[in-house]
Order: sequence, then structure tokens, then C-alpha cells
Amino acid sequence: FPSHDIFRKSLIYGMILIYCIQIYLIYLGSDNINYFYFNKDNVNLISIFLSNFSHGLIFHLVLNLFAFSFIVKRLFFINYKAILFLIFIGSISSLLFSYLFMIGGNLLGSSGFIFALFGFLGCYLFDGLKLHSEHIESNKLNNVKRFLTINAFILFALSFIPNVAWFAHLGGLVS
Repeated sequence: FPSHDIFRKSLIYGMILIYCIQIYLIYLGSDNINYFYFNKDNVNLISIFLSNFSHGLIFHLVLNLFAFSFIVKRLFFINYKAILFLIFIGSISSLLFSYLFMIGGNLLGSSGFIFALFGFLGCYLFDGLKLHSEHIESNKLNNVKRFLTINAFILFALSFIPNVAWFAHLGGLVS
């Protein structure tokens, strides 16, 4: 599916570009840096969009790019419009959860929509397992269950690192 590969690469390169612009504006001491963060005092359409693709540290960007690439490769069976829809819904849901439950601080990163994509994949695999369980070998069923369990554990464990917005992760997963 070449279109999926182009789509995935363009999103990854877009995240890197926004990160570079953000670093450049920080270096200049620009007042426009507020557009890259979402918080209760900074609710506008630009920050709602850019906060999903901005990252605080290069480690944060690399971790999100790895997770996004990992999930999108496993969603090869749906088209890019459905992935864009999941990204949109996951982003809005993660920002809404954060707005409702976040006490303070800034929100940035693509973890919310990554959790939405993971949640979709988990629901899809689980429903497929229930529907076709009598025709699937038990070792394949166990492999899928193991895959979902291990990755869910890793994602949630990462949510409890200090300064990580776990409400955003939960909002994306719920969506």
C-alpha cells in the first residue's frame, strides 16, 4: 500500500518540521511559542492543532514517532481518510479530557491520537477474535492477546512518568 507509506512518512516529516520551527522560535525568544502548547489559558484553534504535533524534548518526539510508526504499520487495512479521522477524533478527545481534568501545565505531543489509533486497533483485533475464534488457531489468538496486553502495559506505564499528561492518553484511548 504505497499511499499509506507516503501518508505515514508525510506525517512523521510534518512532526519533525513543526518541532524544528518550535525550537527556532524558542531560540529567537518569540511570543508566538504559546501557539505550540495547549493549556486552559491558551485555548485557540492554532494551539489546538499545533499542540498535537509539538514536542518538548527530542526524546519525546522520537518516542511518539516510533509509536506512531508502529501503530500505523499495523493499520494497513484501513485507508488514510479513516486514519485522519481517528487522528482528529483522538486529538480532540485527548485535549478535551486534559482541559477537563488537567490541574496545570502545558499539553503537547501526539500521544493522544496515538492512543486513539491503538484503541481502534485493539477493538478491531478483539472483535475479530470474537467473531472468528472458532476458525483461528489458538496460538494465533494467544499471540494477538499477548501483543495487545504487552503494548497496552507499555503505553500506560509510560503515562505515569512525571510531567506526562495521562489524561490526554486516556482521552485518546476512550475515543
